[in-house]
Amino acid sequence: MPPFIAIAADIGDNIHRGASALCGPAIEVEFAYPAFTARQVYGYVLTLREIPAEHLARSLGVHQHVTFLGKQNHVERLIPLAHVLLMPSEMESFGLVALEGMACSVVPVATRVGGVPELITHGEDGFLEEVGDIPAQAARVVELLRDDDLHYRMSKAGRWNASERFCTDRIIPQYERYYEDVANTAR
Repeated sequence: MPPFIAIAADIGDNIHRGASALCGPAIEVEFAYPAFTARQVYGYVLTLREIPAEHLARSLGVHQHVTFLGKQNHVERLIPLAHVLLMPSEMESFGLVALEGMACSVVPVATRVGGVPELITHGEDGFLEEVGDIPAQAARVVELLRDDDLHYRMSKAGRWNASERFCTDRIIPQYERYYEDVANTAR
């Protein structure tokens, strides 16, 4: 079975630019690594902006490699199947899907937006690239597809970071302290 690349993104309001952000890496990866499968499994694109991306995938000739799954109620069953999680988002608040991927030992290749850089340590447990830099995002995906040792190291580091840095035993007390500080400041 060829590697499975999950694509998850908030592409903003420009559906045509967003479709390019989703399909562009598929084109780049196809030329460098022809035996891949990319599936879009998560994000706004699935429910609101899927059709332009599907049309673009057909017009660019990568539709045979990209399966649009539509809205999914159980992404937790799909993400662990992926080899790489590609997040070419134009905006993210926290980047929960990156954390979910890391928790499943799936290496994220994401854009430097919102809270994503707080989750991913570039080069350690994932890769961060600039918004719109499709060649760089695709190159990182290909690097992970070709280098099993790198993929193994990064997937293990991501799993460890997700389970240690973001476990409820750590996060909930931080929120509680924050809320106490805010409440005490208001008095």
